Amino acid sequence: MAIKAIERTTTGIVELDLNFRGGIPKGSMIVLAGEPGTGKTTFAAQFLYRGAVDYNERGIYVSFMEDRRTFMNNMRALGFNFEELEKEGKFRFLEMLTVKEEGVPETLNIILREMMDFETKRLVLDSFTALAQAVRETHEIRVILHTFLNRFIKFRESTTIIITERPYGSLGIGLGIEEFVADCVIVLRRGELEGRTMRELEILKSRGLVPQEARLLFTIKDGFKCFMPFTPKEVKEKLRFKPMPEVDDKYSSGSKELDELLGGGYPKGSLALIEVDPNVAPYHKYIVAPTMWNFLAKKRGLFIVPSPGVEETSIRKLIEDGGFMIDEVKDYVRIFLKEVTEGKLKSYIIPVGGKDIDADLLKYELVGRELRKITGRGNTLYMFGMDTLVDWYGEKAAFTMIRIAANAIRRGQHLGLMILKPGTPELSKAVAAVAEVHLKLIREHGCLLLCGIKPRKPLHVVELDVSDGYPQPKLTPLQ
Repeated sequence: MAIKAIERTTTGIVELDLNFRGGIPKGSMIVLAGEPGTGKTTFAAQFLYRGAVDYNERGIYVSFMEDRRTFMNNMRALGFNFEELEKEGKFRFLEMLTVKEEGVPETLNIILREMMDFETKRLVLDSFTALAQAVRETHEIRVILHTFLNRFIKFRESTTIIITERPYGSLGIGLGIEEFVADCVIVLRRGELEGRTMRELEILKSRGLVPQEARLLFTIKDGFKCFMPFTPKEVKEKLRFKPMPEVDDKYSSGSKELDELLGGGYPKGSLALIEVDPNVAPYHKYIVAPTMWNFLAKKRGLFIVPSPGVEETSIRKLIEDGGFMIDEVKDYVRIFLKEVTEGKLKSYIIPVGGKDIDADLLKYELVGRELRKITGRGNTLYMFGMDTLVDWYGEKAAFTMIRIAANAIRRGQHLGLMILKPGTPELSKAVAAVAEVHLKLIREHGCLLLCGIKPRKPLHVVELDVSDGYPQPKLTPLQ
């Protein structure tokens, strides 16, 4: 006998449906809990709106807390035109702001009649906490949940979201009853990471389903959006990088969204520090590579002292991902490596001793001058793997070298990118002090996050966009 497949209902949140491998079981009762301001209303409204627009499923929003006018205005700001759905006969808003104890049975009957009359497929109760406050006895609340919500809704196959308010600091969910009856329990939280707002969704219960991830980051900017753990995307048809326009006093990062975050790009003649948590590598390349490509596309030089473990072949591959040819590498790129064997020596690879900093500084200066002469433009991108400098010369000498480089970069109006991993806190502070831009890359719940320390910016989730034929960072603020 064949096993009948579970019929699914989408939540209207693409990434959450993906996390559930296709949505939640049809007719489920979902408890959506969270403190005020965590995004519960946005989640529930999107559930109804996308159901009506994308699947022609009628929905009812029952509000015990907010009047119709306020709801409609707030939703319009998110791009949800519920007034239009009302005209099309796909949505109803029930305003139940004055429920008292003696009126609870009649309130429930009104909701039942509306559901049957409207042939409702999606229902939201906002909030069950407000309804329950009109009932004295806990057992009566249990009856409401079990008979009205559980049995009737499942009979009607109406997928329902019950919003439950969670007081600030509370570890429990609502009255402690809802979660036992619900098929799915989702908790929304708003906390802090790196002193900035972070939003987290946790799936505490999912009857009949095993989510891929129990916790996801999310944002409510322009609607409700979850984020799955970061994974690189494959570029199906590789194309050449298209250079980004620049303003007079800024170098483009090669990414439109990062330029916007930085107020137009990296200031000319500046040092930018990019801190990289250990579990981020090698994904920081998606932030750095577009800057390299933009310099190459404008026939500017790349001066690279790579981080430990980064081979010349990896750098060349990264450049080729932007559609650049080996001849352009030979002309505009110089990579400094220690202990280069004769067989690996190439025109763009410069061997250095890595011990005598004075001798190496002289070589750096000569090569930099030669590179500026070849490009004929004088503008160079200097990239330093700070861990490499510390390994070669020691922490104190590494900072001395950076100060020398900073002066040369400012005089020549170049750009310096310093890649730094944890392990040298004193050096981190010293380098951060001389950097005009300070970015930090971290991982949380598998997501890649970019934090603007200087200038101060909110946490942004980093995703990849490969639609142009090369990987570009897509940044979404966790607001």
